[in-house]
Amino acid sequence: MKNNIVIAFGALLALVGCSRQGLVVDPADQNAKQLPIEFNVQKQNMTKANLEDLKHYNFGVYAWKVGSSSLADAKVMENYLVGHVKGYYKEGATGWFYEGLGTSEYKNTADGYYKYTEEDFVSANENQYIRYWDLAYTNTNFYCYAPYNKAVTFSKDENALNFGPTVIKGGYDRTLCEYMYAGVQAINADKKPVDVPFKHMGAQVQIRFYEAIPGYKVEIIDLSDSYEGIQAAPAIKDGDAYTKGTYYTTQGAKVTFETVDDPKYIPSWEGSTSVNTPLVFQIPGGVIKSKEDDGTQQFSESPTLYYPVSQPKTSTTGLTFHVSYKVIAEDNDEVITVRNASVHVPYKSGDSFITVWQPNVKYIYTFKITKSTNGTTDPGVTVDPTEPTPGTAPSLYPIIFESATIEDYTTVEKTYTVSE
Repeated sequence: MKNNIVIAFGALLALVGCSRQGLVVDPADQNAKQLPIEFNVQKQNMTKANLEDLKHYNFGVYAWKVGSSSLADAKVMENYLVGHVKGYYKEGATGWFYEGLGTSEYKNTADGYYKYTEEDFVSANENQYIRYWDLAYTNTNFYCYAPYNKAVTFSKDENALNFGPTVIKGGYDRTLCEYMYAGVQAINADKKPVDVPFKHMGAQVQIRFYEAIPGYKVEIIDLSDSYEGIQAAPAIKDGDAYTKGTYYTTQGAKVTFETVDDPKYIPSWEGSTSVNTPLVFQIPGGVIKSKEDDGTQQFSESPTLYYPVSQPKTSTTGLTFHVSYKVIAEDNDEVITVRNASVHVPYKSGDSFITVWQPNVKYIYTFKITKSTNGTTDPGVTVDPTEPTPGTAPSLYPIIFESATIEDYTTVEKTYTVSE
């Protein structure tokens, strides 16, 4: 699911993938008595691409074998780190693997891979050994999350993954901030690689632009020497008044597995961190796109994506975006600089949340730049991107001629006598 939001600046403004690792027995021989547990990885929304192609190179797994009339449930994996060879180097490994990623085994220092010294990417276990299907049991239940985090725990009594109040965090780094969860009940007798279909705990935010000023090109620039990029100030609108708002940058959660294949995500913001600082997006490079000759609309996108934690539905915080740009005449290259054009994006529209980010949703904010812009062309005005109130005064004043007058000719008479 994704939300597209088109806003004018003032009437301006699953992945399937993974080859098998090296195995002790031929994986094609499904009649073998023992086969190691392997993983395929899928992602259920947004884009259809391999998880590793989106630069996710690890996830965490708790696993229990269940379903024997004579044997008690037994633990198979406790917060195992499963890594991809694009992120973790291991001789002979391919695709997704976990053997040898325990802290006492994983000593990689190779360039281009996660380092043993990078704590965010190292297992909590002293050793991680290959695990096998146990045919004395009917099923093995896998409780999965990504990215890997040593602080994530699992309660067998509750059948729940538990994330502390600041474990899940928002940010611009996909590998550390795009949290996901999944549950799988595998049939042991099938001895097949485990398909893991992840869903998102947080959201994704993208911004893009197009322009519609006849005869002009538009190029977005930094707000000022002090403030870079495109800034989105958290703001609460009450009637015609605006005040500064806050949003959560960390979150806790519980993921319950009453039905293993249909986990439930329960967010919690108690003890989490909230801020009132603006989000900052990089400016799109080059000239902002306008409609093509055939009428199709193209967009210029910020190279920055933000991965926010989900927000409580009681929040009323919207975003006031601040943007500066150049308007360039196509005929004579005259340049006019508009500073601090702004527009408010409400927290909600009808029943749909717009800036109160919800899990597993991608938000695209589309801004149209037109000749009816606000902001200022005065270079001496101070820019404040934390200001929650959007501008109302126009900035681009067209040159017009109010009237045209002429004065009568001044008559000068001179009389001359011509001598005979």
